[in-house]
Order: sequence, then C-alpha cells, then structure tokens
Amino acid sequence: MTGTHSVVYAQLIVDGEKMGVQAFFVPIREIETHRALPGIEVGDIGPKFGFSAKDNGYCIFKGVRIPRRNMLMRYVNIDKNG
Repeated sequence: MTGTHSVVYAQLIVDGEKMGVQAFFVPIREIETHRALPGIEVGDIGPKFGFSAKDNGYCIFKGVRIPRRNMLMRYVNIDKNG
C-alpha cells in the first residue's frame, strides 16, 4: 500500500535477444501522490492468516521498459552499447 520501489526479476532483452532473467530496481509509484506509474498496476491481496500486520500486494507490468541504470549489475553487466 505504501511501497514506491521494488526489486523485480524480469527478462533482459538486448537488441531483441533474450538474455535471461535479471534483477532490476524499479519505481512503481509516484513519490508525491503514491499513484501507480504508467503501465504498472498495484493492489492489495488481502489479509494473511496469522500475519495481519504484514502488508502483501501484487504488481502487474504491461509494456514497462526499465532503464539500464536500474539493473542490479553485481553478476551481469550491460554496457551503454548493449
């Protein structure tokens, strides 16, 4: 309900070629208004049995492009030219 960023595992595609699943740091909401960013749907999945203090939700990404600078590049590195 309040998260503005997420670490997302997504398919890395370079020049149309799939390079495998990689981790990305992705903004999901506007900081000021907490509205979901374009192409991102967020929602609550409801209460958890025994963990009512925990907030669990979902994100759906539709046509979202993530910049290279948001890729967590500890193990895989993509240079500016791809």
